[in-house]
Amino acid sequence: MKYASFAKLRDLDKFSCVGFDGVELDSCELRALGETQFDELEARLGALGLKVCACSWIMENTVHICDETFDRDGWLKRFQCDGARLARLGCPVMVFAAGPIRTVGHDADSKRKRQVINSFIRDTAQVFKTYGVKVALETVCGDYTDYLMYLRQSAEVCGDSEESNIYLLTDIRHLVRAGDEPNDILKYRQKIIHAHIDNPINERRFAPMPDDGYNYEFFVRRVLQTGAEWISYECHDEVDWYVSGPTSLDYIRSLVGKIEMEKAGLPLG
Repeated sequence: MKYASFAKLRDLDKFSCVGFDGVELDSCELRALGETQFDELEARLGALGLKVCACSWIMENTVHICDETFDRDGWLKRFQCDGARLARLGCPVMVFAAGPIRTVGHDADSKRKRQVINSFIRDTAQVFKTYGVKVALETVCGDYTDYLMYLRQSAEVCGDSEESNIYLLTDIRHLVRAGDEPNDILKYRQKIIHAHIDNPINERRFAPMPDDGYNYEFFVRRVLQTGAEWISYECHDEVDWYVSGPTSLDYIRSLVGKIEMEKAGLPLG
């Protein structure tokens, strides 16, 4: 297992210092960079030794797929540029989350809206497929959206993942707050390619700690049975990463180590 954290471009140095193997970047920030700035970012990531495991924030939360003014074709063209940049960075995954952009409401038009959203996700995935980038559809809890809140719903949109290029992302915070079924991580493990972890019971999204009163082992155990290569911390705005980051990282690594030793039949401690 490899470990990353959400990262704003201004803060890359601190994630390297904490000890993460990589970062999950903001695609809106990448999209705003000029070519010279992007070249500089590529060099900076290399110097810091940070891999880009994924990009999130595929669109700003102020955009809505079902609005009459939504520029569908324009966004698909932007995604071509995004795909080319992700490929340059060696980034294998674009996360499709951003709950507010995919709300449908509860009226006579909600069925049509779901179809519009599904169609756009599928077309988006085909654009990124051209560049060798997989789309990970993230289930997002009811705090942010009313659609695709559960792994079983998102799995239906994926269909045959190899053909559709749509895979799944499991996030402990959304899983817990949506009341999703933890064992669905195992049910859909062949589609899950990425995972997010943070403190699901603290609204400020603090990093997981051994003394914060939450049992993360159930989540880690299930993620280790999926195709996810990375666990990414959804904690880019943690107040004191230089202290809490290494402690949290050591904690999750220790859980992974314990589980792997159990599987290998080795004595613990």
